[in-house]
Amino acid sequence: MAAAAPAPDGPTTAQVVSELWAALGRARGLSRHRPRLAYDALAVAAGLRAVAMFDYARAAPAELAAALAPLRRAPGFQGGLLVLDGCCYLSDLGHLLQRLETFCRGQGADADADADDGAAGGPALAVVEFGGPAPALAPEASLRALAAQLAPLLAAVERRLSPPRQAGVAWPVIDLAAVPGLPCMPTLNGWLLGYPVVYSVGSYEEAARASGALSAAQLHLFTVRARCAPLGALCGADAAAAAARTRPQAGAQGRGADGGNVLLSFTVPRELRSAGVDAAAAALLDALRRAARRGSGGGGGGGGSGGERFPAGLWGEPTLAVEPAGPGAVSL
Repeated sequence: MAAAAPAPDGPTTAQVVSELWAALGRARGLSRHRPRLAYDALAVAAGLRAVAMFDYARAAPAELAAALAPLRRAPGFQGGLLVLDGCCYLSDLGHLLQRLETFCRGQGADADADADDGAAGGPALAVVEFGGPAPALAPEASLRALAAQLAPLLAAVERRLSPPRQAGVAWPVIDLAAVPGLPCMPTLNGWLLGYPVVYSVGSYEEAARASGALSAAQLHLFTVRARCAPLGALCGADAAAAAARTRPQAGAQGRGADGGNVLLSFTVPRELRSAGVDAAAAALLDALRRAARRGSGGGGGGGGSGGERFPAGLWGEPTLAVEPAGPGAVSL
């Protein structure tokens, strides 16, 4: 793939990717997670996702921001960090603001399927509640309640983006614990990460009960994958060098040398899988494919400068697979 410059005199795609790869390799506490961190961070920077959660690589915001600093050279990327309970999330705050405005100001109705919203999360959201004897799909009123709970986050993101930050200024950090009225962490995570199916819990005690119910249930696991070609080349070169130095260990497992190519995955109880759930998943896949095909230009995903941030072709065509899962341990 040709590494075209996204803006006049700006860095090429190859430069941004290689600089990110090198910076993560130098970060002592993060280097062992480099493939997955690079993959997830590039998915955000390229506009496929508004938020990525780094729960697998705990680090202080300053350490993470330093390791991800090469992404600040990506034109139009409005990077910021969200923090909750010691876990950091990378966000394109412009993209996140678009999702929040669509969801909150639409009072629970997500973007139209034909809207040019990048990977905004699709036109539908299914919410699963656990208040009864068994998990159940929530009514429209629950969507409105979730929108009301997310409204303070909308205001917080707006404050961070006004006035617009100047080039070279450090990314802002939003402490989610200081934002009043947000949903409980499992519900908040589901929405932030763009899942079309979100588990709604009102307290950590309810989250524990929901975890028990899901652990005993037959689930359907939805997994969206896409390949990032420049990152795959870097990972492959490093893997080949490592293999030349060490013997492979029998039974070794992992997410894969290039981060596993997993954009996101989510589950739904088998008995709750419906035409609406499948439609929401299909809409998400369609939005991701459109974002991957056009690159992140036109202000579609990141709410940035409107110029092309990364060229089309950086990402391969996203695919969706559905497979049975469970019963097995689930922790919300």
